[in-house]
Amino acid sequence: MSHGLNCISLAHLIIHDLFGYVLPVTYQCTELSTDQEHFTSIPSASLMRPGDLVWFGLANPVISVEDFVPRFEGGRLSNFNEYPINHVAINTGVRDQGDSYSSTLTR
Repeated sequence: MSHGLNCISLAHLIIHDLFGYVLPVTYQCTELSTDQEHFTSIPSASLMRPGDLVWFGLANPVISVEDFVPRFEGGRLSNFNEYPINHVAINTGVRDQGDSYSSTLTR
């Protein structure tokens, strides 16, 4: 890996390592954050478990996840700043204060 690892790639690796589950390789942020086949929303941060995905994004997005249309220039997403979700993290069991959205892998 000469160019590092982004948060989506890390989420794929952790899900595989923790749960032995391989998500479709085409899953990027949009697919992971909206997938209700492989993930279930957690209604409260107090119910989170290690391995849960935590989504970070804009407090007041201009465009909803459902209405976002990706635009690419030179093979790269050019309107990433318009997407309401801009980072995924993996819950380690220790939580800092703040709002988050999380999903847990269903088995």
